[in-house]
Amino acid sequence: PQRYNTLPSIQKWYDEKIEGARKSDIILTVSEHSKKEIIELVGVPSDSVAVIYNAVDHLKFRQKDIHIEERRALLSRLGITKPFLLYSGGADIHKNLNRLYQAYARLPIETRNDHQLVMVGKELNSNQEMHRSILRKLGFDSGVVFTGYLNDNDLISLYNLCKLFVFPSIHEGFGLPPLEAMACGAPVI
Repeated sequence: PQRYNTLPSIQKWYDEKIEGARKSDIILTVSEHSKKEIIELVGVPSDSVAVIYNAVDHLKFRQKDIHIEERRALLSRLGITKPFLLYSGGADIHKNLNRLYQAYARLPIETRNDHQLVMVGKELNSNQEMHRSILRKLGFDSGVVFTGYLNDNDLISLYNLCKLFVFPSIHEGFGLPPLEAMACGAPVI
């Protein structure tokens, strides 16, 4: 509540969702961890929570050869000029992006000069100036690309092309982007 329910309207919305969950015959969730949290925090019996695990569409999210002209066009359009580390996801506090920026800042300067950090996500782009302010306080701003929202084809290509996919989240029910990246052959932290 301290992080997310800071406005009365948000608190009311969450309270309504929790009350709805308590009245439900069954709640579907994505992991045993989420199930445990729902049981403990919402106060519903364990037999009213069922886990249906997430998965990726392996016909879409897969390793693929990307023709050099297609690669050049995509990277040029997005402003990616070097090998890159990739993040894809939201910008909520639990995504731990400040720690990602701190870790990137601590890389040897040669590594940072040779690798860009590519941040994919609609929220990241709409709050780009706030993120760039954080980066400037850490002593850098260049070398980080904010792409905004990408369609699946572009995202799959980036998963295939990145040197490393990073997902520093400190709390997830599941976390689909690492699974997508792994399906495309990316090393994942």
